[in-house]
Amino acid sequence: MWGSRAQQSGPDRGGACLLAAFLLCFSLLHAQDYTPSQTPPPTSNTSLKPRGRVQKELCGKTKFQGKIYGGQIAKAERWPWQASLIFRGRHICGAVLIDKTWLLSAAHCFQRSS
Repeated sequence: MWGSRAQQSGPDRGGACLLAAFLLCFSLLHAQDYTPSQTPPPTSNTSLKPRGRVQKELCGKTKFQGKIYGGQIAKAERWPWQASLIFRGRHICGAVLIDKTWLLSAAHCFQRSS
């Protein structure tokens, strides 16, 4: 029940679409009022020259493996203020200890799916 909803993050799709539509309309309204003060000079691509060759087998591949970049794997109990919220044997969210008996986590961790 909670596990499937907890894996999603961010706002619900309806809210995100509404926000995107609003921002698009807002930017279009302001774009109509914009008039540049000077016309930029035309550019020429003759000065651009490639510097090297791209190897297709390496293009788009990261140079590191795993989810940790520039750090190291944390040992258990190394950061005791961090917590894992587990429901029915599955990790659903992270949390942080803010007092002896209180954890702080994100609101989306506790939304029920319908």
